[in-house]
Amino acid sequence: MPEKKYLFFSSKKQLYLSLFILSIISGLYAYGTAQNWFSNQNGSDLKKTAKLSALVLDRQFITLKDLSSIFADKIVFSRLVKEGRWEEAMASANALTAIGTDNFVRKVSLLSTDGVVKAESTGIGGSLVGRDSSSRDYFKGASSDLEPYVSEVYRMIRPPQDKVFSISVPIEDTVFDNVPPIGILNMAIDVNSFMRWLDEIAPKGETSVYVVDQYGKLVAHSRTPGLWDILDYSGVPAVQMVMKGNAGSETYTDPIDGKRKFVAWEPVPTSNWGVVVERLK
Repeated sequence: MPEKKYLFFSSKKQLYLSLFILSIISGLYAYGTAQNWFSNQNGSDLKKTAKLSALVLDRQFITLKDLSSIFADKIVFSRLVKEGRWEEAMASANALTAIGTDNFVRKVSLLSTDGVVKAESTGIGGSLVGRDSSSRDYFKGASSDLEPYVSEVYRMIRPPQDKVFSISVPIEDTVFDNVPPIGILNMAIDVNSFMRWLDEIAPKGETSVYVVDQYGKLVAHSRTPGLWDILDYSGVPAVQMVMKGNAGSETYTDPIDGKRKFVAWEPVPTSNWGVVVERLK
């Protein structure tokens, strides 16, 4: 059987190597080019910053999607799930929490096709085994699209209620083709750890960068790193545009603080999230 081609990488070896390369790219972005763009206060540079930020975020999502797909597509893993041997399958998937992902994978869960949590990795948040999660965005997204899915930002149910989002992947039947998935693999990703690169490039002066999910909820903001609350930014004009998949820029009055601002926005293709860069006019 030929090796599966993943979204961005042609082999497993290249994917693991990419985790290391990604950290280098993010570091160069944080301490080099981005700082130069932020120091030049004109609209063109805000557009470039929005585009580059969206590109960095997009590549991170692609890496995580491919990483989770490697496990979901393993023949032994798929067989264990198909046979209902969830705990044994979980023993394999536990590696996702410690495979060079900079400790931002908070929990890995295995769900049945009707959305019930069947097994979980140990650690933060307590056990939710047996809980019906069919109403959660991460389950509905992976179930309807039948593709790796980046969920909305949300808070874990059990203490310490970390702010997370999920990468959820349908578990395919590796024996028969063109049959429905046999389960869902879900990775809960800690927002503050995952978005650390945004904190590192936080600009001086009046320029700021923030990221919203597909529903316009604030994921992270360079002005308030580590923000605990999940704020609704869906009423911001730039956010409304980026939620439609549009890139652009304009001068507008911010409905949240009433100030005149120049703003640029860029969608993140693989997630329907968006990046907004703004400064006071």
